[in-house]
Amino acid sequence: MGNKKVIYSAPLKALSSEKFHEWTRGVFKNQTIIQLTGDTLTSPKVRAEMMRKCQDADIVLMTSELLDSLTRNFQSENYQWLMDVELLICDESHIITSPGRGDCVEASIMRFSQINPKARLWMLSATMPNVDEFSTWLSRLNGKSTQILNSTWRPTTLVWHFVPHLTFGSYSEIQSDKISKAVKLVQMKPTEKFLVFVWDKNTGRNIISRLREENIVCEFHNADVDFEGRTEIVQRFEDDSDPLQVIVATSTLSWGVNTSAQNVVMVGVHRGLSPVDELDVIQAGGRAGRFGKAPEGHVYLICDDPKEWEIRVKNPRPVTSTLLNEDALSFHICAEIKNKIIKDEASLYAWYGRTLAAIQEPLTKDMINNVLAKLEAWECVKLDPRGFFQCTQLGVVAATLYYHPKDVYHWAKSFAYIEQQNLWDSDVALAYALAMPSSQLPYIARSEQDRVMERVYALRRVWKAPIQASTLFADVYDMLAGEKPSMQARQFKQDAERVCAALSWIGGIKAIARSDMWAILPLRLKYGVPAKLVQLCRLPKIGAARAEKLWAMGVQTLDDVLANPAKVQRAVGENLLPEVMMAAKKLIRMDQQQ
Repeated sequence: MGNKKVIYSAPLKALSSEKFHEWTRGVFKNQTIIQLTGDTLTSPKVRAEMMRKCQDADIVLMTSELLDSLTRNFQSENYQWLMDVELLICDESHIITSPGRGDCVEASIMRFSQINPKARLWMLSATMPNVDEFSTWLSRLNGKSTQILNSTWRPTTLVWHFVPHLTFGSYSEIQSDKISKAVKLVQMKPTEKFLVFVWDKNTGRNIISRLREENIVCEFHNADVDFEGRTEIVQRFEDDSDPLQVIVATSTLSWGVNTSAQNVVMVGVHRGLSPVDELDVIQAGGRAGRFGKAPEGHVYLICDDPKEWEIRVKNPRPVTSTLLNEDALSFHICAEIKNKIIKDEASLYAWYGRTLAAIQEPLTKDMINNVLAKLEAWECVKLDPRGFFQCTQLGVVAATLYYHPKDVYHWAKSFAYIEQQNLWDSDVALAYALAMPSSQLPYIARSEQDRVMERVYALRRVWKAPIQASTLFADVYDMLAGEKPSMQARQFKQDAERVCAALSWIGGIKAIARSDMWAILPLRLKYGVPAKLVQLCRLPKIGAARAEKLWAMGVQTLDDVLANPAKVQRAVGENLLPEVMMAAKKLIRMDQQQ
């Protein structure tokens, strides 16, 4: 590889993490490899250190969203090392067609190729029928000729089976039939490994229960399991001496993660009421086959119309851009106005001309007007009488910290309301304000409706403005109360510093007086604790469990910590006691000086 710097971008953090562990221990162990994640770039000090390391690195791994964020802030943050990159690898690049994620992949490639036109672009995918359109697009971006390497080779033969399920009856009867068929397929091959893909966690839990009733060793690989837990499941599955025969998985295993089985079962072809994309089906099916251990892999698609699905798998739809979605467009147009790439309608059309979307569908005047109207309504963009666009302070927050403009507007409006009504001590109000519109599901599952409405009734006692009920709002409230965070709420736990950096910035813009909340909230989000435990969680190695233990013993403030070393030792252990006591003294001094 010489002195050439390479960026490897992947759609999921799990996939870039897998490559990092694989490469640092294997073929690239003598190279300098850095993995960038969102949390490594929150603190200015940590960000500066990581950027210095990137300057000296041979390979830099990151998600597509992070590449989009880095290129957005290339000038303002002086990320000059991007100019030294010789090759950008975009793995699983067909994710460009995935709503909610694909637009970031497309925008990141567009912006990177503009920053560094000399770099080569390499897109990898096993699920991309319309490669000619991508060839045209890449050449348009950097002026280089594009070579298509198209191969149908697989290390093992893939055999598809289309298994019909019950199509008449109640929802529960149809689901039960799908689950029964999946269990029977596993039972047919007791000595072989199975990956069983489900499109919702409730179905996955039901299958796990049924398999265990049959004494089949299985595990559920899903987003509720932390990274270490998911890694352990895969490692056990790859070990033929381990009795683990079946992994039941959501999409967390279908996108590129390096594991396979002799058999893949997909339980149904609907995600809620919507049909599953055939590209997702083909992607999951590609996990079948164990090179060197079996001559062929078998895919069993349990579906409602076997003939139709056989045709769709053999003739998948083209990979299409998602940038024509108005929410996606507004997210990226706001950033490009902030970066002064888009200054008026003419430059907006010029920017759109570099998209993959432009090759597939023209941008209409109505869509431009709709997007600009939304950005104005969200107070993120201004249009002056001469037709020039300007990013507002809220728009700069959104573009810089990589949040959707409507989320930043929601935060600004909701926290201003909390300030006006003095609702800072109301967890139900804080949860509602935190719940970002762009992360809310468009429906409330039947099993969640009672819980959500209970939270809504509590909110209505203090919140007189209009309310939009959502599962995310209920999940955030439960997390603040100390409950285990759901997959949706976990984004706040993992990204607490960036969330509160945005809120602090917004608070300054809107003159919200309770600036101390931006110091308290990160701890509450990070540890999922009620307000009473925040002071204790400021101490090193004190999370929710230890804070609860200290509180129960009557150690409830930093002063209590200093006054009760014996109790503190029982909660944290003898080795940690000196560090905790020293930190308590330091925090008390800091608080007194403020």
